[in-house]
Amino acid sequence: MDAVKTRFLVDAQGQKSAVVLSIADWEQLSELVTTSPEVLGGIPVFSATRVPIKTLFDYLHEGGSLNEFLDEFPSVRREQAATLLDFVYSAFWGQ
Repeated sequence: MDAVKTRFLVDAQGQKSAVVLSIADWEQLSELVTTSPEVLGGIPVFSATRVPIKTLFDYLHEGGSLNEFLDEFPSVRREQAATLLDFVYSAFWGQ
């Protein structure tokens, strides 16, 4: 069994949630997403940006495309967004 690591995330409303992933998954995720109290109050953002990852999911949920998101937020690289989507898909559906 893989070693696991738990991280607590706090959203803008102060709601705390736990995320439990394998150490390998955390290492991959930490290359894509960062959290820091100094950046948007600790909301998870794409690494080296101030763009919350939730913004990508909001775009897609509202019927927008990945291309539209990338046009609107050029500081996010296509590779970052696509890898995050693959990561989330795999986390939920084990693919």
